[in-house]
Amino acid sequence: MELDEAYKIAISDKRVREMVKKGFYLSSAFVNQDNAESVGEWNLIFFNPNSGNVFSVKVGDSGISVSDVQRPLKEGFYKEMSTKGKGDIEDILKIVRSEFSSQIAKLLINVREDSWDILIIGKNLKTLYLKIDAGTKRVVEKEKGSLLKG
Repeated sequence: MELDEAYKIAISDKRVREMVKKGFYLSSAFVNQDNAESVGEWNLIFFNPNSGNVFSVKVGDSGISVSDVQRPLKEGFYKEMSTKGKGDIEDILKIVRSEFSSQIAKLLINVREDSWDILIIGKNLKTLYLKIDAGTKRVVEKEKGSLLKG
């Protein structure tokens, strides 16, 4: 499922539409999964700059769930983002698979206004952080590491 499709599904929910009418907008979107194949569930974060509150919407093959409105964990982080021009998640996953050859234990993908931020943790506890430009689909930052000392 693509980000723009997940957003359209979220906005089709009456509860989400009502919150958007009250001034909430899409601020962040991320995926948390166990592989680099297809995306099963998007987590969309909506923010209201007037109240400073957030709520999240999980959109996946099994449906949609909307959280209660709450205070964010981190202040000053939320800016409005668009789903347009983000590209195909399948293209991003191909880049992930080409950059990380070990078996993946956890894959965290955060979509920002101008980039895809990706943290990969391998079953061998090696890590890779990738920042991929949303427009060009090129890796602009790459950092390898390990969860093990030494």
